[in-house]
Amino acid sequence: MRGLMMDMPLLVSSLVAHADRSHGDAEIVSRTVEGPIHRYTYTGAHKRAKQLAQALTRLGVKPGERVGTLAWNGFRHFELYYGVAGMGAVVHTSIRGFFPNSWCSSSTTRKTATSFST
Repeated sequence: MRGLMMDMPLLVSSLVAHADRSHGDAEIVSRTVEGPIHRYTYTGAHKRAKQLAQALTRLGVKPGERVGTLAWNGFRHFELYYGVAGMGAVVHTSIRGFFPNSWCSSSTTRKTATSFST
């Protein structure tokens, strides 16, 4: 039965760690809201996600707490997704709808992480 069990927990944060180890030099390419193309590697993304997790911990976010995100689908949101999950908190994404001023969110989110500059 040992061959059927994992030696570590199956965590979302394990995905970016695996990408760093196995494909660290592979590029992640996204377009920023401002327009330019942003490029960096899985190693860079993993490093920044860990920095975000450490910053949130210093701000008092604890494992199990919800962290709301309000970020466009780009490299910053990628880092938020893996950084928040990596510290054991729960990512709560606010979704932009199809119409102007149509943000969907939950009033139960207590702390918010916003995108941070490079």
